[in-house]
Amino acid sequence: LLYKKEFHTGVLNDLCKEYAGLKISEIKDTVKNHLIEINEATVMREFSEEVICRCGEKVVIKKIPDQWFIKYSDPELTETSKEHVATMNIVPEEYKEELPKILDWFDDRACIRKGSWLGTEFPFKKGWIIEPISDSTLYPIYYIVSKYVNEGLIKPEEMNEEFFDYIFLGKGEPRNKTWEEIKKDVDYWYPDDINLGGKEHKTVHFPVFIMNHVAILPKKFWPKGIFVHWWVTQKGTEKISKSKGGAEPIPKATEIYGVDTMRLYYAHIGSPFVDVEWDPEVLKTYKNRINLVWNTVNDLLSKNQEAETEVDKWLMSSMMKHVRKVTSFMDDYNIRDAANEIFFDIPNDLRWYKKRGGGNKKIIKQYLKTWIKLMAPFTPHLAEELWKKTGEQSFVSIKNYPEYNPDKISPENEVGEELIKNLVNDIREIIKVTKKTPKRIFLYTSPEWKYNVYHKVFEKDAADAGNIIKEILQDEEMKRKGKEIAKFVGETVKELKTLSPSDKERYRLMIDEKYLNAAKDFLQKEFNAEFIIENAEKASYDPANKARFAKPLKPAIYIE
Repeated sequence: LLYKKEFHTGVLNDLCKEYAGLKISEIKDTVKNHLIEINEATVMREFSEEVICRCGEKVVIKKIPDQWFIKYSDPELTETSKEHVATMNIVPEEYKEELPKILDWFDDRACIRKGSWLGTEFPFKKGWIIEPISDSTLYPIYYIVSKYVNEGLIKPEEMNEEFFDYIFLGKGEPRNKTWEEIKKDVDYWYPDDINLGGKEHKTVHFPVFIMNHVAILPKKFWPKGIFVHWWVTQKGTEKISKSKGGAEPIPKATEIYGVDTMRLYYAHIGSPFVDVEWDPEVLKTYKNRINLVWNTVNDLLSKNQEAETEVDKWLMSSMMKHVRKVTSFMDDYNIRDAANEIFFDIPNDLRWYKKRGGGNKKIIKQYLKTWIKLMAPFTPHLAEELWKKTGEQSFVSIKNYPEYNPDKISPENEVGEELIKNLVNDIREIIKVTKKTPKRIFLYTSPEWKYNVYHKVFEKDAADAGNIIKEILQDEEMKRKGKEIAKFVGETVKELKTLSPSDKERYRLMIDEKYLNAAKDFLQKEFNAEFIIENAEKASYDPANKARFAKPLKPAIYIE
């Protein structure tokens, strides 16, 4: 409080000579600059918060004389880098919006350090090593060259400016065939499609990565994308690192949990833009999920039915929907939802398939091969083992990823199986409430005129029940049901107007009676009761007057 009052209201005294009588708040920077100029003061730099070295000691700032810098503040470099960012595929989108601002304030950066460091010696100053950030952000293009170095096809002494000018910049002529081969590889593999790194790189590594490429390499080699991922944390959200503890040696972790278990855990436990809290107990759940997949595949491969049923058509249709979703998720780098679709939603479909009595040998093998291909990027070892189980001799990892085929979608079977699922749930709920043990279950399917009402509502833009009723009653056949139609339209018009276009399409199929009769054996076995399925307008037995409640895709139910 005292300092604040002194700063805003205090005045310098006579000892301050030419500054006497001036307010401190007005003259502070002028005095500071003057004292630095006459060498009576110096700048002391501090971190905004305490920084601890991996060795455990407190880090202090040391000013190194005769330091070399890279001029990242260059206005032309900054603007060109910002323009290139606009063309890049950067995830998440929020970071793409932040990057131009980061590039604007990014200043010159020291590029060498002195001491016993690993790295490349700075050629213009003996005993100094190139600072990692300044050289490591170009490492992806050197990886292409390093193969030839490691195989002894080119010597380090040969890799001079002439060599790199030719390989990376296309200047000059090759000295030998190896140079030509390296350049072909560089031209083929570069630029970097995606640079994946942690969120700690958002303000240093990634900006320098972009600017180094823009400043040095031809435009055709500038990076195409950046993907920022969040951290794996310990309890309490602290990042796991060797210096902070919590990191488990990989061999030990894989021995305890299994490689595929860990891969699935990381892919599914959190989205890319949320920190994942490491919890060994949760890994057991994913190990169980791996075992479930293994057992499910082996169980299905033992089926040997020949006849193809409605549920077989539904199974293949549902797989195509999964392929479409997974492909979309992968394109958006949404690994979590892709993993959920493959390892949780697909097994749910297979549970229903088996419950419905599905077991067509040919259909099952087609389905499983597609499923195994989908899981291969997530759990490659499991996928290869299961691939062999299907009778394949090659590797699934070299097969093409499944592609969506709209011709394999069966709207009728999709709608039909949803009808059966909902019906089973409704019957169970009635049994639970009434506490009845059913002997006979009557299902009354929607009359055709109710479907016609639905279709008429879908055609109209305005949710005006009165106008819709007038138009429907112009039909002589419908006019006979005037009161019933008026009541039905009033009850359903608002509900129907909220449906999506895909939901509306479901009601155009009119498959209730046909599909329920096809599933009659399943229903009778499921509830150990006789099922009688009739159109609501032709019901031969309806003691409780339930048939009047029948609606499209929602049959009325009577249990006795």
